[in-house]
Amino acid sequence: NISAFTLEENSEDEKESHVGIYMAIGYVASFMIYMFIFMFGSMVMRSVIEEKTTRIVEVIISSVKPFQLMMGKILGVAAVALTQFFTVVIIFGVTAAIGGDGVKEMAGSTAQMSAVQQMATENMQANGVDVAQVLNSVQTPAVEEAGAEQEGFSNFYSKISGMLEGVNFVKIILCFVIYFALGYLLYASLFAAVGSAVDNEADTQQLIMPITIPLIVGLFIMMHTFQSPDSALSVWASIIPFTSPMVMMARIAYDVPTWQLLLSIALLLGTFVGFAYLSGKVYRIGMAKKPTGRILQSG
Repeated sequence: NISAFTLEENSEDEKESHVGIYMAIGYVASFMIYMFIFMFGSMVMRSVIEEKTTRIVEVIISSVKPFQLMMGKILGVAAVALTQFFTVVIIFGVTAAIGGDGVKEMAGSTAQMSAVQQMATENMQANGVDVAQVLNSVQTPAVEEAGAEQEGFSNFYSKISGMLEGVNFVKIILCFVIYFALGYLLYASLFAAVGSAVDNEADTQQLIMPITIPLIVGLFIMMHTFQSPDSALSVWASIIPFTSPMVMMARIAYDVPTWQLLLSIALLLGTFVGFAYLSGKVYRIGMAKKPTGRILQSG
């Protein structure tokens, strides 16, 4: 077993690096972004197809512009996704806090019992009592096993607490929200354009393939990033907008340079704006057609 330490530049300070914790955080965050983008982006596409099939869009589009309708769908579903995410975060946070308090209480009880046992041993020794003989007479395998198990659990909790102290959870959660929101907006606009270009869900299989390939590629690069977070492949994939939501979250725990983080967010935001404009064009043309092929007299 090798303990790794990160040395701060121009400083004698050092902090222990826990690669296992970083990998777990990066994997969970990246996979959640992939799952949410694909799940809620597909929801937007199915909603567009359903409205075209039932001809509800013919009524809606007479009151609002097609681009406004598309962005309303995307932002509404994004609000639902973020609400679900923060609900899960709150539930896990409360559960972890309750469990942590219980473990702390157990650890405190163990320390208190050890102190009492030490005092009792000292008193018996002062009175001339053979402590070893008394312990041998009352000690049983069950008592020894219970004490060892409780002490091992307390040591495990202390180790995990020390490992988590070096993780900047505020930065990770903030970056997760930013990359999820921008990544979802980018892909949801593409899914909405696909939904407006077809008349039923069976026709979407070929059109969504170019959209899903970058997401899948991002997952594979994410696995490589755990082993080499500063490799050229990982760095460029965390900057390219189509893979950055997954790959950057795999690198975020490894102290990513600020300029790379800002460049990645700026490119992702700019790509979303550009593709939202193009998707709005496709959406407007697709929504202007009925399933039968006739053109609606609407803006």
